Amino acid sequence: MNFFEIGYENIIEIVLANSSYEAYGFFVIEHASTIECVEDVEVRDTYTYDHQIEVSCIGIPQYKTLKELYEEKTNPQVPMVICSVTP
Repeated sequence: MNFFEIGYENIIEIVLANSSYEAYGFFVIEHASTIECVEDVEVRDTYTYDHQIEVSCIGIPQYKTLKELYEEKTNPQVPMVICSVTP
């Protein structure tokens, strides 16, 4: 399993999936009502479990790894959205 950063215009999410195709399809299904053209959706990057994401930027930035974010989920499944990214 890998983490894929997928985006469409100002919607950017990190999705856990078995392949980029699975992550792409999951993202399109989740945002079908807002996506006008699926060709505009792009897989921007691939990350590993130890990649750090800034989760709080009030005062001192706080970081968590993608593995920590995944373990915080109450119902872990694949594919799933790990977090949304602010552009």
